[in-house]
Amino acid sequence: MRSSLESVVRGAGHVLAATHVSPDPDGIGSLLALGMLLERMQVSHTLVSQDGVPYDADFLPGADTIVTDAPHDFDVAILLDCSEPRRIGAAAERLDEATVVNIDHHATNTRFGDVIRVDAGALSTSQIVHRLAGELGYSLDRRMATCLLAGLVGDTQGFRIAATDARVLDDAAALVAAGGDLGEVSRGVFGARPLGHVALWGRVLAGASQSAGVLSAQIRLADRRAAGVAEDDDAGIVNFLQSVRGTRAAVIFSEQGDSKVSVSLRSVPGVDVAAVAADFGGGGHRQAAGCTLVGDLIDVSSRVLARVRQAVDDSTLGRGSG
Repeated sequence: MRSSLESVVRGAGHVLAATHVSPDPDGIGSLLALGMLLERMQVSHTLVSQDGVPYDADFLPGADTIVTDAPHDFDVAILLDCSEPRRIGAAAERLDEATVVNIDHHATNTRFGDVIRVDAGALSTSQIVHRLAGELGYSLDRRMATCLLAGLVGDTQGFRIAATDARVLDDAAALVAAGGDLGEVSRGVFGARPLGHVALWGRVLAGASQSAGVLSAQIRLADRRAAGVAEDDDAGIVNFLQSVRGTRAAVIFSEQGDSKVSVSLRSVPGVDVAAVAADFGGGGHRQAAGCTLVGDLIDVSSRVLARVRQAVDDSTLGRGSG
């Protein structure tokens, strides 16, 4: 795998490195770290995030080098943190003539591309980029370590998810040893919310409801407009819902401006929300997943909640039979 990936990258005329739409700290952190690696390899490249850099990653070194539009002259495309090519947005339509490298950690990854580096056992794509740098013979500097640490902290929710194990903590320790500042990164990822989020949380949480272990809420376009929050920003509410006592699965339904509804799902171990998302054309991890459906908010909420309740019921039966 190393020789294949290295030969592809070193032989490139220009590399497009891109992460998914509605990016998170792992997508941005792994993208920036890869860009720093390509720079050290003296490989011409462009870093692309169609939706820009979110507030919880804009503190990272090099964030201002990321652009929203892909160049037209790339012959190698490296997709990071994407379970399928269309996750990068419009640039996916221009991948046919390029050699595609797939670097990801999602269990639902479709194994697309010419060079595949997918590790579903990793909790973040940043961990994979960290190992890739070592395999290619490059040590981490403070800037790379900071970006990769942000990805790891973000995707593990500050090392709070159930899958956090010794391997994850060892990786975090190595990044701190290389110069990553855990305190700075944690504040940047979790402590820099815009004021509009406060207003949005108030509106959305007032309408939250819990039934049979499923806690759900809706974000309407009117809520976002009143709070001054962007259309693709769910303000991290779903993670808060999952922290409520008695919740086995949390769901946020976000109304979009194009007759679509985006759905974010979180769950406790044993409840597979990735399977739920996959049923509706989405994907993710067993305890954190998402999908986007065409339809109105009420109809989509009804359909998805029925499937989530089934997943919760199935997990309860499984525990009872054990």
